[in-house]
Amino acid sequence: MVRRKANPFAQMKRRVPHHAFIRRTFPFRAVDQKEIEETCRRIAGNTEYLSWAAWRDDRELNCRVIGFETAERAQAMQTWIEESNIAARPFPKLGPSTEELAALL
Repeated sequence: MVRRKANPFAQMKRRVPHHAFIRRTFPFRAVDQKEIEETCRRIAGNTEYLSWAAWRDDRELNCRVIGFETAERAQAMQTWIEESNIAARPFPKLGPSTEELAALL
């Protein structure tokens, strides 16, 4: 078994101390996920950013955290999140609908 001497994720989290939050319980559609990534790249420019899921104490997924190196970039991302209203966008379709299931039977 190979043991790492460091935790790369924890090191990266320390390098991006300023955060923007998307409070949403369900997953994003592929189009929305792509838009989030493009916006992060645009705002971060040629600096680092990191996105991860955050849990509450009861281990229920409740938000996505996006970390940036500077507070200005995190604030710009938070402004975009609020203006685009990305958290309220429709959920992806997971599996066939009840009408599609009925048609198959």
